Amino acid sequence: MSLLAKEHKVLFVSPPFSRSQVFNAEERKRLPASGLVHRQDNLYTLVFPKYLFEIYKYPWMGKILAYLRERHVRRITKKLGFRDVVLFVWHPHFADVVGGFDEAVSCYYADDEFASFAGLSEHARNQVLEQENDLLSHVDIVFVSGPALMDKKNHYGNAINVPMGADFELFSRSRAAETPVPADLEAVPHPRIGHIGNLNDKIDFRLVLEMSEARPNWSFVLVGPVNVRSAGFREDVELLRKRPNVYMLGSKARELLPNYIKGLDVCMMCYRTDGWARYIYPLKLHEYLASGKPVIGPPLMSLREFRGVVRIAETPEQWVEGIEAALNDHDAALAQKRIEVAYENRLEKRIETIEEALGRKLREKRNGNEASG
Repeated sequence: MSLLAKEHKVLFVSPPFSRSQVFNAEERKRLPASGLVHRQDNLYTLVFPKYLFEIYKYPWMGKILAYLRERHVRRITKKLGFRDVVLFVWHPHFADVVGGFDEAVSCYYADDEFASFAGLSEHARNQVLEQENDLLSHVDIVFVSGPALMDKKNHYGNAINVPMGADFELFSRSRAAETPVPADLEAVPHPRIGHIGNLNDKIDFRLVLEMSEARPNWSFVLVGPVNVRSAGFREDVELLRKRPNVYMLGSKARELLPNYIKGLDVCMMCYRTDGWARYIYPLKLHEYLASGKPVIGPPLMSLREFRGVVRIAETPEQWVEGIEAALNDHDAALAQKRIEVAYENRLEKRIETIEEALGRKLREKRNGNEASG
């Protein structure tokens, strides 16, 4: 959205607060301030007033509050001088906002398989599927992240594959001589095999545990916040914390991530390949490749086309063998190829694809309206 804001006005609307967040004194203290904020260029963010909360207990009240939220957004887009409004919806939960802003083009940006999230009840899962089908059938364009989601979401022939792209300029800093390796990582012994990103239920913690036991002389580094829902996975995380050659360094600022990549010997994407995880297109794929360093990952559909620059491993034994080969990988031509692939998958290219698709759809609808008029 920040890149789109270089050429277009963008209003990023945060989800409304829940009733419990607003009426629980402790939770309310932690909520961000409400209001419209001008962030940069033409990018604005909006946090709804706390009185426009979401409520399910009383459906009639929920409908009134939803209407008032819609009115609130309409007033702001009018104030900001929006024309030819393009609506982006980021989650099936908000399917009912489509058509509420007289938008010229409506889009669903599907970057995850929400119905497969860990911890969802059967009722919640079915509700997500129902909302998403409603969304897929009503929007003009569905932008999906990767081939697995493309297969899953193109029911109505309106999907376009726009995978995750890297901030190439930022992550190229991992190759710069002047970029320092952070002290907490510098203290970790080589060889360092690392995963950088959210540590949630998509991560194969058992795989990392088995590798750390098989190669006690290797250091396994996990950088990112821990957000695990499944009790079984939480147990694996606690076992990892006890391993002497596993280093969990916590969450880091995005601007520092290239520094951490620079300090790794091998970059890994240690994802599961079932459930929620099988549909992902890892954001870190091209962030890693921008460093030129060896990369290893599982046999996800999204990684198949990158076999030439990413080692693919399935079993713990294959992972160990792949990392061993990566540690001995000093091929300068291959490193350059990784960098070139990352450049071809930079964020700016993704924005071009999105803008072209929006332009085509807008022209198509205008021509259709003129013909019918």
